[in-house]
Amino acid sequence: MSARSLRRQLTWWIGLLVLGGSLAAALLAFWLSYGEANEFQDAQLTQMGRLLMHSPAPPPASLEPDTRNIDPDDRLHLWRLPAAPTAAWPDRLAAHSDGLHTLYGPQGYYRVWIGTRPDGVRVGLGELTDARDEAAQRAALHTLLPLAVLLPLIALAVALILKAGFRPLEHLTAELRRRADADLSPLETRSSPLEIQPFLGAINHLLQRLKDTLSQQQRFIADAAHELRTPLTALKLQAANLETVLIDAEARRRLQPLKAGIERARLLATHLLDMARAQQALALPERPVRLDACVKQAFAATLTLAAEKDIDLGLERLDAVSLKGDEIALATLARNLMENAVRYSPSGSRIDVRVYQQAGAPVLEVQDQGPGIPPEEQARVFEPFHRLPGSPGEGSGLGLAIVAGIARHHGAQVSFVNLQPGLLARCVFPVSPEAPSP
Repeated sequence: MSARSLRRQLTWWIGLLVLGGSLAAALLAFWLSYGEANEFQDAQLTQMGRLLMHSPAPPPASLEPDTRNIDPDDRLHLWRLPAAPTAAWPDRLAAHSDGLHTLYGPQGYYRVWIGTRPDGVRVGLGELTDARDEAAQRAALHTLLPLAVLLPLIALAVALILKAGFRPLEHLTAELRRRADADLSPLETRSSPLEIQPFLGAINHLLQRLKDTLSQQQRFIADAAHELRTPLTALKLQAANLETVLIDAEARRRLQPLKAGIERARLLATHLLDMARAQQALALPERPVRLDACVKQAFAATLTLAAEKDIDLGLERLDAVSLKGDEIALATLARNLMENAVRYSPSGSRIDVRVYQQAGAPVLEVQDQGPGIPPEEQARVFEPFHRLPGSPGEGSGLGLAIVAGIARHHGAQVSFVNLQPGLLARCVFPVSPEAPSP
């Protein structure tokens, strides 16, 4: 079933109601105005007849005005009635009593006023009903002009009022679209209409339950990763100690897969802990941070791993750069990029780290001398647990997935450029005019 627009439905129903009410009001106004116009013309005819009753001069036998410049239908007819009615017009008017009458004559229906003067002379004063009706219709139609002008204005006002009434929903929709993935804070309800506050309350309740569920999952991952790191580190040390006492070459060879498996499990636990910490950090409000300070922190945490592989890890350029974000998450992003470069770079190679601004946008670069990433694999390396074919066994497949999640939250773009040899990982953050200058 296709979705229906509530605003469009309300506009149609209210428009039909306004149109129906306007038509009914127009018909009623026309009918009342038409009746009042006829009553007004009857009153005029009666007043003119009464003036004839008090005229000192007796009326002529008949009076037909000059119609050369007057519409014949608009003229008044005056008749002097005989004492005895006859079948001829207008003599047969004498058969009717004094007052107003509608009678049929030679040119159609007439509205006739009949009266008797003090001297006993009876007169009739009349006009064609067609002319009266036309004048009454013109007067009634004039009353409809204001309604015809107001009707489109009313329709426009209804549309604007409905648009203004739905504006709070549009603002809420825009707010939800602008939110980050990890932002589960409740929606503002104080400025919302009373009719939608129960709906917003239900959404806030759902957001709170979802936030509690995610927090429980993050705590579980963090606790599990933390609890796994200690025994895995102990196993790694015991395997290293065992290797020092083993004399048999075959035993040493068989020990290597065990050490690689322990190291991979330890890295997986470390990355799960990093992911949980980053998700918790991203749920907090953003604040001004120094990207260079975050990179320094990540650099210090990666030096030991680089030294184990005899890799020259250096800060080639470290400009003072500020942006809005989370310090823990940004340090995790930088450390995962560096660790990924160390793991894929050959022993004795070099890794350069750069932090600078380009056209006002903060940039983080990590350049290594490893094998690079095939172009067809560059989009998939951000998927969790996806590893390149032929990757070393100690990887977990979560490092770049963590990088992608943190970058997406900060609105950054991560790209890779294959060099000859090596790989350049580049993370470009959006320009942040609100961030303070260093």
